[in-house]
Amino acid sequence: KLGLDLSRLVVQDNPMTMEDNLEILKRFVRLPGSLYPSNLFSCIIVDSVAGLCPASELEEGKDLGSIRGSEQAKTLSAFFRQLGQSLGEAVIFWINQVRVTQTLVGGRTIAREEPPSGKAIHHASIAEFRLTRESDIIEEERGLKIQRGWRVSLKAEKNNSWRGHKGDRASFDIITEND
Repeated sequence: KLGLDLSRLVVQDNPMTMEDNLEILKRFVRLPGSLYPSNLFSCIIVDSVAGLCPASELEEGKDLGSIRGSEQAKTLSAFFRQLGQSLGEAVIFWINQVRVTQTLVGGRTIAREEPPSGKAIHHASIAEFRLTRESDIIEEERGLKIQRGWRVSLKAEKNNSWRGHKGDRASFDIITEND
C-alpha cells in the first residue's frame, strides 16, 4: 500500500504531444498566468518519459530517418528552464526507461545505457534513483507456480539532498495482490 488518497487522485491521460504534456504539468505546478507555485499538488508523477513524443516527430510526411533523438532532451531542457523555481513544495517523479545503445569507437563496439531524454532530467533533478528487477518472487500453490512479485534493488545514482549517499543501495520486495 502506498498511502494514496484515491479520492484526491487526478489522472491526465494521453495528450497528443510532449509539449501538450508539459503545458499540463506547468498548469498543475503554477498558478495560471503567474510565476508563483499553486501548491495545488504535492506530488506529480510523469510516466513515462520515453513515451513523450515531440510534436516535430508527428509532422505529416516526416521520414523516420529524419527524426533526431536529441529533440526530446532539448524540449525537456527548455521546459526545466521555464519552470525555474516555481515548483514550490511539489515533487515531480519522472519515470524513465534506460535503453542500451551501441556505438563504434576505434573499431570496437561499446554498449552504453542511456535514457531517451538524454541528460536533461539528470541535470535538472535533485536526486536520481535506479530501480532494477533482480528476480521474480514465485510461490507454489496447489501444484502451480504463481508469480507474487519481484525482488528489486534501488540505487542512488545522484543525490544532492543527502550528500554522501550517492551509490547507496537497498533491496526490497514488491508484492502484488491477486484478489
